[in-house]
Amino acid sequence: MFLHKSMLQVWIQCPLQFKLLFTEGQPREVTYEMQLGSMFHEFAKDFFDYVDLKTARKCQTLDEVKQVFRRLVLPEFPKVLRKLCVNFTSFEALRYWTLRKRGRLDLYMPIARELTVSDPQSLMAGTIDRIDRMEDGSLCIVEYKTGRPQIRSVQRELAFYKILLENAQVYKSPINWLAIYNPTENKFYVKKFTDQLVRATRRRIRQFWRALERDEFEAKPGLHCTWCPVKHICPVVGGEQNEGDTEDTHA
Repeated sequence: MFLHKSMLQVWIQCPLQFKLLFTEGQPREVTYEMQLGSMFHEFAKDFFDYVDLKTARKCQTLDEVKQVFRRLVLPEFPKVLRKLCVNFTSFEALRYWTLRKRGRLDLYMPIARELTVSDPQSLMAGTIDRIDRMEDGSLCIVEYKTGRPQIRSVQRELAFYKILLENAQVYKSPINWLAIYNPTENKFYVKKFTDQLVRATRRRIRQFWRALERDEFEAKPGLHCTWCPVKHICPVVGGEQNEGDTEDTHA
């Protein structure tokens, strides 16, 4: 089994949910939000293949750059997706314009998009949304989140990717930065990785492998139970596995 960051996140939230989903293979419903996120990720990946940078170089204002970039948002896109893509093109136009004024357009294109990496030695794997090069020469791991992300949780996801990339020795340049872009609110968050964050993530990974080895997957009830994809079979919240055993459970 290769550990992915989504698996680690589920295990942290509820070890039993992890077991039901990833070791017992219980089906997981594909929600509209998940489909929307996938469509946006596809647009963001393809954007850099088709954006007309030759015309953008001739633009005299930021608004003109926005108009050029926005041409890639097709009218037949679903309304919600169209809004996300318009926000993304506006954000990218601003990033392009800022780098152009600094004379650093060499940094505009990401060095990787939807990069799939696996490391057989650490048994870690994942697909990284995007990697940019920063002005200090180091790398930045970028994550797209179409919902309302919990920054602390996403920081841990990006630290997971940093560890994976370093374990697999993919890049010689240091990976010093993390970034989160939310197209729903058109917000961008960027900061440097801290040693504390990376150490804490490494500790979580070690704890996960110990739990897997010992087959320790206790339920961790909480508000997340409301939207848990396997609550219908969770014995803690009275799922199907618990039918007929109610008296024994509460004795």
